Amino acid sequence: MAGSPPLTRADLEQIEAKLNAIHRVLTGLHTNGHPGLLRGYAAIGAHVGLAPSTVRGYVRSMGLPAVRLGRHRVSSPALIDGWLLSIDRMKRKRLETVHSRQARVPPKG
Repeated sequence: MAGSPPLTRADLEQIEAKLNAIHRVLTGLHTNGHPGLLRGYAAIGAHVGLAPSTVRGYVRSMGLPAVRLGRHRVSSPALIDGWLLSIDRMKRKRLETVHSRQARVPPKG
């Protein structure tokens, strides 16, 4: 600016420190800076032990709880664990139904 004194090294260091603080806050908002959230198919897949492409398919076809936040899918470990338990219960119930039907059908012969 015209008429203002030139910036000193100390001024530049203060500006850099403030910019770094702002960058950390913004990065924390858009990344896994929040300890309770998993951001992206890769992070969700690492939590459940699946490939990101498999997680993407589960979100689309089986209702795995993950919402869009910007260009990423975000979920929490608690939501995913609850979903996995409900899927396991559904599978067990389905198997019990199949086994009970097989027990009622008389053998052919």
